[in-house]
Amino acid sequence: MAVPGRHQVINALAAAAAMDACGISWDAILSGLAHYIGAGRRMERKGEINGATVYDDYGHHPTEVKATLEGAKALCKASNPDGRLLCVFQPHTYSRTASLYPQFLAAFDAADTVLLLDIYAAREVNTYGVSSEGMAADVNAATPDKALYCPTPAEAAEAVRRLARPGDSVVIMGAGDVIKVTASLFA
Repeated sequence: MAVPGRHQVINALAAAAAMDACGISWDAILSGLAHYIGAGRRMERKGEINGATVYDDYGHHPTEVKATLEGAKALCKASNPDGRLLCVFQPHTYSRTASLYPQFLAAFDAADTVLLLDIYAAREVNTYGVSSEGMAADVNAATPDKALYCPTPAEAAEAVRRLARPGDSVVIMGAGDVIKVTASLFA
């Protein structure tokens, strides 16, 4: 399959079982899976920066983030054993960030470097006392120098330009205006 990650394998198996139950031939099922390139903003390949492959992903829940980064790490290492995985992440809403904070900290395990943008507020006001700057500090407390706080999409894009090198993979993730990072990189 052209999409990485254990979660994608599980999705493919479920789709194959459903198609089989509908009477679709296994030749057609296998052909369909072989030609599936994924959905928009789900590990969508956007291009290269400094020889690093850049992907865009909508994941914004820690379970999605973790699964996507694990798949991205496997893909990165398969193409270049020395390649690093850089994750640009923008948390979505203060309430989600606060309620899932420990899960978010663990979601970045597969990444070598995490660039954290300010939390995308959507409709909320920060009454929770959470921040991406604090999250970066907590990630670094567990793994020194792993996280960088980049408040704006422009600062995150500049950090990607500075850090990315040939053989790396960069995953830009989130549901807010994190897409401006990708737009800035390829403008």
